[in-house]
Amino acid sequence: MSVKFHDGTDKLYQAYTQSKAWDDTGLLQLNPTDQWDKFLIAHNTEEKLKTLLAGNGVTYCTPEGYSSKLGEYRDSDERSFVVLKGLHQWQRKGNTADYKLHITIGLDGKLWHLYANYFAKNQKIAFSTDCSAGEKISATDNEGFTQVGKKR
Repeated sequence: MSVKFHDGTDKLYQAYTQSKAWDDTGLLQLNPTDQWDKFLIAHNTEEKLKTLLAGNGVTYCTPEGYSSKLGEYRDSDERSFVVLKGLHQWQRKGNTADYKLHITIGLDGKLWHLYANYFAKNQKIAFSTDCSAGEKISATDNEGFTQVGKKR
């Protein structure tokens, strides 16, 4: 699996993460004494996230403007995406006890929000096929390639 976990030192994403690792509770705005946040903190391990990222949601998620699905980057030996922020941001789904969460990933110098659902009935988390683009923070991609502008 070609997924990297940001340790706070990658210069491409360092400013966005304030030089903090992907699972830093301050970066994720999670309170270690809160019951719900404790649940997310326990799920923000490389092993558990890799298991979640292996699911169908990521396999079939196509970022806007890309022809490839995230599963193709995840399974590639040549390309990768970087987990910048683990599971965070509880958002209640209507009048249910289910919640929407997301992780933030870096791909080609752009931030992406990959959405997950927490299902209260069985207390499980699964990624959906939804992802949205965040800001473009660099013209340089994860592998160091720099996009060249048009010549006039």
